[in-house]
Amino acid sequence: MFLKSKYMTIKKRYIIILIILLAVFAIAYVYQTYSNKIIVDTGKEKIKINDIITGRTVENNTIILKNNQDYAISLYKPGLLFGIIIYNKDIEKTRLTAEDYFLNILDISKNDACKLKIGLYVSRYTNEEIGGGVNYGLSFCPNGKPFPTY
Repeated sequence: MFLKSKYMTIKKRYIIILIILLAVFAIAYVYQTYSNKIIVDTGKEKIKINDIITGRTVENNTIILKNNQDYAISLYKPGLLFGIIIYNKDIEKTRLTAEDYFLNILDISKNDACKLKIGLYVSRYTNEEIGGGVNYGLSFCPNGKPFPTY
């Protein structure tokens, strides 16, 4: 074999292997990013979403997709974990608005959205009784929880 040639030093072998690996990863990257879409591997299947990463500022491995006085949507890049935080006191209406924006910016169906890793939270400052660490999920997903009423 070419890499086992007696004229091939170990350093040269490593360099050739590195070049081959880089070429394979480059081909995989090109396959994954086409038509302004990226592929999210959920572990069970692959979902094609809009490329929401390219051209955005990444700070502490997080990309802010939307942040206004009503809600914030972010993406934690290493695990492709999405987060929605509700700030507005009208939590039901704001949840629906944020979910709609989320579906539109990713250009996905509700069914596909339910397959992604996403947490939906109410800010503790918005509502001390239900805010904080409870993940309510997306309202239209099987694991989505309704907000408690008091």
